[in-house]
Amino acid sequence: MKLTILQPHAIQGAIEPDQDASDLNRKGWPHPEADLDAPQPQEAAAAQAAVQAAAVAADLPALARIEPRSIQRLDESVVNRIAAGEIIHRPANALKELIENSLDAGAKMIKITLKEGGIKMLQIQDNGSGVRPNDLPLLCERFATSKLRDFSDLSKMTTFGFRGEALASISYVTASMNVISKTRDEPCAYKAYYTSGVLVPPKPGQSSAPQRCAGTDGTVITAEDLFYNVPQRRRALKSSSEEYNRALDVAAKYAVHFGSRGVGFVCRKASSNAADLSTPSSPTTTTIDTIRLLHGTSVARELVKLKPFEDKRLGFQVEGYISGANWSSKRTTMLCFINHRLVDCPVLKKSLEAMYASLLPKGGHPWIYISLDIEPERVDVNVHPTKKEVHFLDEDEIVERICQVAQESLAGANSSRTFQFAQALLPGAGSPDAKGKGGRESIADGASGDNENNSNNRSHLPRSAQKGYPQHLVRVDAKTRTLDSMLTRMEPARIGGSSNWEGRGMVENEGESSKECCRHGHGPGDDDEEAHAMEVVGAHDVETHARRTKTHATGGRVSTNVRIPESGCTLTSVRELRTEILKARHGGLTEALRNHTFVGVADLERDLSLLQHETKLYLVNHAAIIEEYAYQLVIRQFGSLDKVLLEPPPSVEDLLRIGLELETEVEESGLGRDEVVARIAGILYENAEMLQEYFSLVIDPTSKTLRALPNLLAGSKPSSGAEPEDGAAPARARPVLTVNLERLPQLLVRLGPKVDWEEEKACFESFSRELALACLPLGGMMTETTDEEEEEEEVDRERTRSEIRHDWFDNLSSKRGDFFLAPKRFLEQRVVLQVANLPDLYRVFERC
Repeated sequence: MKLTILQPHAIQGAIEPDQDASDLNRKGWPHPEADLDAPQPQEAAAAQAAVQAAAVAADLPALARIEPRSIQRLDESVVNRIAAGEIIHRPANALKELIENSLDAGAKMIKITLKEGGIKMLQIQDNGSGVRPNDLPLLCERFATSKLRDFSDLSKMTTFGFRGEALASISYVTASMNVISKTRDEPCAYKAYYTSGVLVPPKPGQSSAPQRCAGTDGTVITAEDLFYNVPQRRRALKSSSEEYNRALDVAAKYAVHFGSRGVGFVCRKASSNAADLSTPSSPTTTTIDTIRLLHGTSVARELVKLKPFEDKRLGFQVEGYISGANWSSKRTTMLCFINHRLVDCPVLKKSLEAMYASLLPKGGHPWIYISLDIEPERVDVNVHPTKKEVHFLDEDEIVERICQVAQESLAGANSSRTFQFAQALLPGAGSPDAKGKGGRESIADGASGDNENNSNNRSHLPRSAQKGYPQHLVRVDAKTRTLDSMLTRMEPARIGGSSNWEGRGMVENEGESSKECCRHGHGPGDDDEEAHAMEVVGAHDVETHARRTKTHATGGRVSTNVRIPESGCTLTSVRELRTEILKARHGGLTEALRNHTFVGVADLERDLSLLQHETKLYLVNHAAIIEEYAYQLVIRQFGSLDKVLLEPPPSVEDLLRIGLELETEVEESGLGRDEVVARIAGILYENAEMLQEYFSLVIDPTSKTLRALPNLLAGSKPSSGAEPEDGAAPARARPVLTVNLERLPQLLVRLGPKVDWEEEKACFESFSRELALACLPLGGMMTETTDEEEEEEEVDRERTRSEIRHDWFDNLSSKRGDFFLAPKRFLEQRVVLQVANLPDLYRVFERC
């Protein structure tokens, strides 16, 4: 094969000197490194040779023709923008510089506002010493500072800033920057605008000199459109939410360190009035208080305070808080301050992590806050553009001593450790429901005593259920037997026969047109009874009619999936009552009552019921619990309670006369019955408007009748339990009448002497207590009765048991809104007593 070398001008126009091999391939030229000995057309071989010749003849002379460029001084604006890029990497860096300036000015409250994570707008306000008006022209110039006068000052630097580059750098990478500052000696504040380090007029044609304006002591700095002139840097930033979180993290770290030094921090988004970070500016605030506020109680309670330590030979002292062996996370959280400056210290971090490796489980990392004070002459702060790191003498020795102090503190603090275990479901394992069901079957089988059947029944269960400890299995299935199902009792039935009651009661929701007749023995079609008015013939007749009216009005179970909202009441007295309920709560008892399983009524006459929570069985006074629950319902829905209309409306004075027969305290007052009725009725008529507005108790002073009662369980609708047939209209749900009608006469009587009608808060509280008392179901009284009366009383007792469970304790659960708060006095008054604990019972069985 003959190789012909062509001159460069022979391929001029076809191949450029700087054209690479990939461009040649795209134009159809063979690759320069192709095998020339391979069989190919003559034209391709010639082109191959031409490429090699071009590489030799064209590239080398091009290198020889490069001429040295002249050195020129960069323009000052270019220098400043380059320097600004080294100092300000993202909004969090700018915020750190501004926070340190505020701290150098002696600020005690620093407020931060960010828009789009600080990219669109970053504002910081402090109450420090401020900037003098004659210093404002130099405020944003590079290397203009009030903290450094000579290079030797760096050896004893105690302030955060010293180069005078922070504000200058921010002004070079923002579209607009303005400063409002006022010293304590000046009568007013001054406002100045900056761009690229120099003063600029706020609007074209105006003066660039600082202008007087209103303002408080301190400084407000606002920077807008960060990195508007550095598009590469702006595109490299993360989302606005992530940048905001970075800035919030910087503010939170400074808040932890300076919280005990009386400096408060507030950080929020410009689009929100709620602060995401807020710490008080109080000299009594401790570091652990700030940690608890920002990082939560779960972190604060597991922290161990470092023993105070000072080493005069090495010239340092250290303090702080570190997590104990009971706390770990997926990554290390470290707040390191050296001479009150937030810095990164990789050597100290790695040493402490190595120390924790033997204390924490695999993959666990500690929470560390270290405040290290080193003599200024031993620290070099001018080693990083953003002052993110510092160097100090005897670094290895100091780190080793800090680790020793931390280890000694942990050794004296962790006397016990807490472990949490989680059971993972392996492939093929059953669901948690199946596991629980299996556990219940194993308990039943163990009780039967048939070992062979036990093994057969347990063989199909998941392995996790087979190995479970039975004393920790919780029986909460609503389909399993309860206490009521174990007792022999009569089925509820409608009572027949005549009665002395000759009236008709009707209950309906306000605003509903349809009505439900409740007269015993008559239906809604009995027109001959419609003309009968309400007649009061005795207390026994009213009680009998009230009982039957409530039977029809509350037939069926109550739906418990409707949450009860809190009314937006702005009265100070009501807010105080709600706060008192919150302060008096008992956490463990509240949790048990909210998440209980109702076992049954143990003794109706003594108001005792059984509840189960997890593996514990409780004997409770259900009357006291229902009364407190009803009281909290009234306070929670104050001013927005539902109404239940009474038709025909009964006479207030007739009800008072009936109630006086049941109240023994009236006879002791020495007043006549009619006089007492007149006085109480007058009080009710006088306050009728207030009772209707706040408590939905509607009394008509004109007709002297009671027209409506409040419904405490808002949204509760009893259902008949039967599904409507296809095509049939669904039955209209009737409201739950929470006020016991048998207690209604006594309620009206007690509203007179028992309610403080003079003072607002006392009036609301006492009225709510009386209304709650009227909601209590009547307990059964054991008296000598005939067979028919005994049958009727048994039906009443069964109805009361159902009311206690379905109307009250089912609604007490967390499904209704997690608002019921059990007071601490329940324990003092022995309202709740633990009678059994499953693990303890198993210990007794094991001894036997």
